Amino acid sequence: MGEAKKSSRSFSSTGILWDYDGVLVRSEEVKWRTAWERACAGEDRALLCAIRGVLATAEGRQLSRTALLDAALAVAREQGVMVRASREALLARFGEEVRHGVVAAGLVEGALEVLDALNNAGVVQYLISGTAQEDLDYTTAALGVAPRMCAVYGGRGEDKITHAKKAMAAHPSVTQWFAVGDQPADVRLAEAAGVSFIGVATEVNGWGEERVPPFPVVRALSEIPGLVCGSVASR
Repeated sequence: MGEAKKSSRSFSSTGILWDYDGVLVRSEEVKWRTAWERACAGEDRALLCAIRGVLATAEGRQLSRTALLDAALAVAREQGVMVRASREALLARFGEEVRHGVVAAGLVEGALEVLDALNNAGVVQYLISGTAQEDLDYTTAALGVAPRMCAVYGGRGEDKITHAKKAMAAHPSVTQWFAVGDQPADVRLAEAAGVSFIGVATEVNGWGEERVPPFPVVRALSEIPGLVCGSVASR
């Protein structure tokens, strides 16, 4: 069920709903390039090209791995490409590559220190990701993230709002929730859940440079405790 530990901070007034990929862990290169390359080893290169084509779009990067592969296989079939491995085998290979690749890629600098600082300040923390639960459980345990969260929730991207509402309902005493993410889908989750959003600037999203979004943006995770605690203190 993605439960990492029960929080002892039941009466905290502040909570954070964390995104995972690109925010706490350096996984973009693994999930968007190398894992698919290795999963498609031995197949016609046209299949990998089809996958890359889907991933080249903002919509494609929001798809689950299953939906992404199905879209790529449809393109490959239209081109008359023969795919040797089954759909299930390709997904299994991808999952295996993701699990080991994400752990090898490691956490964003200072991630554990920030999570510890927030825990010490009494902030309730949940991890909510579109990553498959099995992969999320494996990597967050290996990287030391899971023990610092009340729970880690994975699954399909469309499940994230359900998980967010579940987390919030478990802590009725929390009066201020924040969602932290780096993608437009994370902004939409915050809007749907009715919580404040903090954006993490990346080269991909261009937040704070090419575009100035209508929410606070940080360039380093170390800025978040001060931003969260400062917001709470000012109320």
